[in-house]
Amino acid sequence: MLSWKTLKEKCLIGIFARMPGGIILVLFLWGLIGLGAQAEALLDANIELFTELLPDEKEEKLENLQGELEDYFCDHEWIEDFSGPAIPFSFRIYLVDESRGFEDRYGARVHVSNDYDLQYLDKDIHFPYQPDEPLEHDAIIYHPLTGLLDFYAYLIIGGEMDKRATLGGDPYFKKAQEVVQSALFSEYYRGWNRRKEELEAILIDENIPFRKMLAVYFRALSYVEEGELEKAKRFCLSALAMIEEILARRGTEEGLSREQEEQIARFFTYHYMEIADLFKQDRNAQAVFEQLMTLDPQHGEIYQKHLKD
Repeated sequence: MLSWKTLKEKCLIGIFARMPGGIILVLFLWGLIGLGAQAEALLDANIELFTELLPDEKEEKLENLQGELEDYFCDHEWIEDFSGPAIPFSFRIYLVDESRGFEDRYGARVHVSNDYDLQYLDKDIHFPYQPDEPLEHDAIIYHPLTGLLDFYAYLIIGGEMDKRATLGGDPYFKKAQEVVQSALFSEYYRGWNRRKEELEAILIDENIPFRKMLAVYFRALSYVEEGELEKAKRFCLSALAMIEEILARRGTEEGLSREQEEQIARFFTYHYMEIADLFKQDRNAQAVFEQLMTLDPQHGEIYQKHLKD
């Protein structure tokens, strides 16, 4: 079966063949503009499919699945009216055979990331799949495989959009919630209660301060890229103050959950060197690194080294 992308290409070739040359040139130039706008709306997806554990006949059946997954992620406008750098999206899926009778079923584990600071590992995935079954985006009819693809795409998109605007991920996390609700009322509900909890941990009110901090911190990084280092430092210090306020909930009635503690630890794991490099030559480096050692003791030795250097 030809993919939608291939059909569109064949259709356009046939149309162009019947057009005068001048019109073709105008449409070609317009198409280049359109393609540039469209590229901004797509995920920058890297898909890897691992079928080594499947029986040979099942592996042959899935020889086109890699391309189907790439088309599914790359040929869809996940983000409306989006401008800015494409969102990196890495999706690795490892398949095993779970067929029953005449139905081809698969188990899988996936690793999904933005190749940076958003990482998800899921080992409880189960779905049916037939080679002649196209992967289609459908908000009404739930399918166990495309539902999973949508869920993790929206998690990564939501996480990235939180960095670009205050609570900017909300519309995409809401879409992920809709997938969860459909999945829980389907035959293939296994694993979805855990995914629901994972999403709820992002959206709870107690996590809003952390999500707001992300937008401030990544604004600081944008100023670094623009060479506006003093602005970058001001925004970074604001982000650190917001983290300090979150951590101050330890020992209070409001409290700080283990998940929130781990979330902040992960934030520093991915970003401590960026922060250290930004302030290592700053006149207030002593105070900043002392604050960092309090907020992020796991990298205390690195901060001490920067102070000595």
